Order: sequence, then C-alpha cells, then structure tokens
Amino acid sequence: MTDSPKNPAADAGGEQLYVLRPAEEDDLGFVIASWVQSYRQQALARDAGAAYPRQQRRIIQHLLEHANVLVACAPDEPRLILGYAVTGPQVVHYVYVKQDFRRIGIARALVRPYLAAPTAFTHKTHHPIALPAGWTYCPAAVFFPDLVEQVLR
Repeated sequence: MTDSPKNPAADAGGEQLYVLRPAEEDDLGFVIASWVQSYRQQALARDAGAAYPRQQRRIIQHLLEHANVLVACAPDEPRLILGYAVTGPQVVHYVYVKQDFRRIGIARALVRPYLAAPTAFTHKTHHPIALPAGWTYCPAAVFFPDLVEQVLR
C-alpha cells in the first residue's frame, strides 16, 4: 500500500499500520473474551455479579451466530488482532480496538460502510465517543433483528 490519503491503514510515511480481514474461527475466542472483559467494570456487570461472564458470553455467542465479524490485524502478523467489529445489516453490535492501537483509524475503518447510512447500534461504549449522524441506539436488536428497520424508518 502507498501513503495515499485514500489509504487510512497507512501512516504519513506509507507504512501499513493494519489490514482488515474477515474473522476466522480461531479469532472468536479473542472476540468473546475481550468483549466480556471490556464490560466487567460496568454497572450491568456489577449488578449481575458472578453470573455476568456466563450471561454475557451467551449473548455474544448468539450474536456471532448471526453477525459478520471484521478484524483489523498487524500487516505482517495476521494472527495479531488489533481490533474488530461485529455487525449485521444496518446494525453495529460492537467495535473494539486494543488500547495501544486506538486513534489511528482502526475503528473508523471497521465501520466505514455504516458511516453514511442510518445505522442501529446495540451496545454503548463506556468511553466517550462521537457517534456518526444517523446512528440510533437499539439494544433489543440483539435478539430481535427485525426491529432495526422499524427503528431506522
């Protein structure tokens, strides 16, 4: 890849920072573990107590059966996951980027197809972020994906 402005995965010197690829079966363990861990300190997890990890894993596994997972990985080491997005038609379920790799455009690249269209999202982040215009919070879409079209009308 070149250092063209059209290549958000490259730095100013043209060095490729990450590549995007569909998730493979071997990636899903990391996806589940990091997603569960990221919410562990939130009120929802504290309220659920010891049942939280088990319950959250079941929800995530349900989503993964029906969703697309796109992974950002190191260009020279495709097994090194830097971040990922779990999505479906018109819905973004979850986006995760490892702390050391934030602010270089990975999250934006992972959800690029959803940035210009009305989109539902099912999970809020505990980090303050500016959501794209036209995004609507719809947590029930985790279990009722047909709600997305209704919410976005």
